[in-house]
Amino acid sequence: MLCEGTRIEETQPDNEGQVQADLTDVIDDAKGLAMVGFAWKDLDRYETVRDAALEAGRIPVFDPRLAYLLARLGRNIYSEDSRVFLERTDSLLYSKGDYTTKKHKIGLMPCDQWDSKTKTCSTEHYDNGVSAVEIRKNPDQFVVQLDYFRFKNILDFEPPKGSIFVRAQCEPFNKRMEISEEKLKAWLRQFNINEESGCEPLQIHASGHASGPEIQALIDAVQPKVLIPIHTTKPELFINKAGEVRMIEKGVSYVF
Repeated sequence: MLCEGTRIEETQPDNEGQVQADLTDVIDDAKGLAMVGFAWKDLDRYETVRDAALEAGRIPVFDPRLAYLLARLGRNIYSEDSRVFLERTDSLLYSKGDYTTKKHKIGLMPCDQWDSKTKTCSTEHYDNGVSAVEIRKNPDQFVVQLDYFRFKNILDFEPPKGSIFVRAQCEPFNKRMEISEEKLKAWLRQFNINEESGCEPLQIHASGHASGPEIQALIDAVQPKVLIPIHTTKPELFINKAGEVRMIEKGVSYVF
């Protein structure tokens, strides 16, 4: 049995419900625009952010890629009390032609409805999406999903004093992410976002990794002859009552 142990030393399970409660609190306290960063493929976190925004009395606005993923799964983001961000692109004039070259940007568009020759498709985002113009007029009415690669949109938002940015995903864990983190903080400082916390990202996240007791319960149920801890900084905390715990060494190959 190969078993990850990211949170092997933690005793309490991760709680997505607590993430929602914490998000609701900080969004409710925000005086300006609320921005939340998380991976667009994370549909669990989408639902958490959506529900937190609605509970705080704001309109949740999400990346069109997320809306496209939902559509491919048979879900309509607009029927889930959410909207899609209509990002300025190409001519920067919000012309319909700016969006037809990217099938996820103009509408929900399941693949079987996309005509690559005529560029015809559904236009839900173009017709009903939220633009930076609307957000700039009423920033305290919105919660916007904004990842690191789309921070340039802050130039259009012009977020007022009291605006916040929440990182609802893991903190940096490699050199490339640390470099991106410094750039993100520069954006926050430039626009005085999270001013009360020194322009640092507000961290609200649950990793989804099992806690120590949950991992141990799984090991006890599987009863492996050999247990190999991986993806952990605390391999010595693993216990295998049914057999051996084998520590792996860096650079060594193992054959099963």
